[in-house]
Formats: sequence, structure tokens, C-alpha cells
Amino acid sequence: MRKVEPTGDSFTIRFPAGDLGGACFYGDSVRYMIDFGGELTYQMLADCGMLRRAYSYHICRLNESLRCSEAPWWFFKDSKFSITNEGLVVDGSPVYRWKDREASQQLQSVVSKIKLQRAQVVSHSGSQGARVISCRSYRPSASAYDVHEFGGVAGIASLRDGDPIDWNSPVGNYLKQQNSIDVSNWACWVRAQ
Repeated sequence: MRKVEPTGDSFTIRFPAGDLGGACFYGDSVRYMIDFGGELTYQMLADCGMLRRAYSYHICRLNESLRCSEAPWWFFKDSKFSITNEGLVVDGSPVYRWKDREASQQLQSVVSKIKLQRAQVVSHSGSQGARVISCRSYRPSASAYDVHEFGGVAGIASLRDGDPIDWNSPVGNYLKQQNSIDVSNWACWVRAQ
């Protein structure tokens, strides 16, 4: 993933050697978007030298309650997102309003599609309501992420899909002890299979 650095009211991305276009500068043309599969993204337009580019950063996949069904992706991992008919709230900030006038109908369509996809997965796998702890770990040496899942963990009944695991909680301590996890590069959350 490219490094994003704030520079006042714009952002500069420094591309690795070999990428075309050089540094990219962002103005006010940013937006949050939900696609019809329930993916929440953060999108920007950038001027990269003489090139105009669009960048989309995955935040998380939503469940039928329009909550993140997984931990927000690395750049967004310490934020909480709330989806409403009026717009998106990030960490309790003012609402980022949807541009589309038909946003509430479109959100209901997204919810219907997510429910249908989930029902198809449940009927295909034969397991309903199984809940797991899903973790994403970062390997700096390879600049890569690995995904791990842990089933049968006690104490997650009161947590909702997308709730992050607090490493100082009984569940967090259990994960650390059972799996010898170095939590500095891990993000874990609860999700339904």
C-alpha cells in the first residue's frame, strides 16, 4: 500500500521507484461510497503530474445492519463508522451526507443484497450463526497481510459483528495465550461465518 501523508488541505502519495506520474496531490475531491455488494470505500481524485487518477481505499465490508462486518482496513483501523440514511458518521463527527437523493432506497437495496448473499452462504455451507474471531496480521518484511480465524472462543456472545477485540479483555488475553500472538501488528474482530 502506498504511504499517504497529510500536507495541509491536500495529500501527497509518494510512489515507489518505477511508478509513473510522480507525487500525487489531492484537493477537495474525496468521497465515501457504498457499492451494491456492501463494500464501504474512501475514494479520491488526484493530479499526478500531467495524469489525473482516481484511488479507492477499502474500509470494510458491511453486514445487513450496515455495520462493518470486519475490522476497518489498516489505514482506518482505529475509526468507527456508522451508516444512516442521511450519511456516514466517522468517530461521532458531523454527518458526511450522501450525494444521491435516493440514498435511503439505495441503502435498502444494499441491505437486501447483503441478506441474500448471506443466506446463500449459509445454505451452501450448512452452518448458521457460527461466529468466529477474524484477525489480520501485518508482516513488515514482506509488506503483506495475513488473515487468521479462530472458532469456538468463549466470551464473544455479547459482541456484535465488526466489534474489535480489546487485547486487555478476557477474549484478548485468551487469544494471546493460546496462539502466542504479538499483538503489535494484529487487528482482530468478531464476525459471523
